[in-house]
Amino acid sequence: MQLSRLRVGGFIVLCTLSATVATVYVVHSARRGGPADLTILAPPKPSLVQHASESTAGSDAARTPDDRERKPPSGSGRTRLEPVARPETAPRATKAEEAPSAAGREAAYLAFRSTALGSTYGSLAVAPLDALYGPLTITTLRCNRLHMVAAGAGVCLAADPGFPYPMYRAILFDAEFRTRHTLRASGLPSRVRVSPDGRVAAITVFRSGHSYTSASFSTLTTVVDLKSGDLLSDDVEKFTVWRNGKVFREVDFNIWGVTFARDSQRFYATLRTGGRTYLIEGNLTAREVRVLRENVECPSLSPDNTRLAFKKREGGGVGPVTWRLSVLELTTLEDWPLSEERSVDDQVEWLDDRQVLYSLPEEATAVTNTWVVPADGTGEPRLFMPKTYSVVVLRK
Repeated sequence: MQLSRLRVGGFIVLCTLSATVATVYVVHSARRGGPADLTILAPPKPSLVQHASESTAGSDAARTPDDRERKPPSGSGRTRLEPVARPETAPRATKAEEAPSAAGREAAYLAFRSTALGSTYGSLAVAPLDALYGPLTITTLRCNRLHMVAAGAGVCLAADPGFPYPMYRAILFDAEFRTRHTLRASGLPSRVRVSPDGRVAAITVFRSGHSYTSASFSTLTTVVDLKSGDLLSDDVEKFTVWRNGKVFREVDFNIWGVTFARDSQRFYATLRTGGRTYLIEGNLTAREVRVLRENVECPSLSPDNTRLAFKKREGGGVGPVTWRLSVLELTTLEDWPLSEERSVDDQVEWLDDRQVLYSLPEEATAVTNTWVVPADGTGEPRLFMPKTYSVVVLRK
């Protein structure tokens, strides 16, 4: 009788183990990615705003794995935005009277990912443009990359720890930072841009490789309707590409770094094929793009829609790949380098029509800082706001 019970018990354990292995296999297969990069997850929960215990200018002590994986507190209902006072010892970008100007104060707020080491690391935060060194608003959204517009729509690209692989998500939120939709992404978050009218967003993830310096990287760019959460395009690479008046098609196409014009239908982006990169101009309705010129990566359209700031690839071959910040005039397609000579692997943000913002990492830390430089090639780069990344200017 005892032997029989042991056999039954062993059979149950074996069945349980088999079910677990099957479940892990299914999850792994689902996350490997398919024809569509984004899939709708469970009904969204509200993203509440919390009163954080510390500011984004927190301690520089080493960040532990617990800090990296800490979840925001749960809650229900809606809370009001409450600022978080920064300690007097917080590092400052510049003195108040030396702070970079915004022409005509056309921007009211900045949204960004906090990179201050501590409990707010990775949180989406907001600060008034004219009071960057005062209290901050910390939200419960945790983002690897973000973008939003004053029209009241935004996207937070997030990576959550998981077994056996992490879960990547695109969180679509409103002006109050409440979640509208949550989409699952099949790759590491890379770039995201919301159209100025807040209607659509372009989301890019890495399907393989984790760096644009790698010759083997592969990206996938999708376009989503921010109100409904529906995919308008599951792969922008499927658009018809025109070059020199002829249809251009190769098997190794990669498209990323979308930036939208004012009407949300016209956009610019980077196309890579055959080891070369090209600037393309596209139309969402027509589902087609045309090649404009070579060697333009991660373009960002100026507020007046006349220029593109971008990173220009230099080096490679036997030496390292670097990117030089540059600006291109759309009427002539001519470009000029900016005074920032360090390599900047970022899709920049325009502070106004005269200055651009970009992020650079601190050496040997998980901290990044935001810098500002004139867009005409003059002047010198200056620290704009410490411990920030993926900065977005919310214009009135």
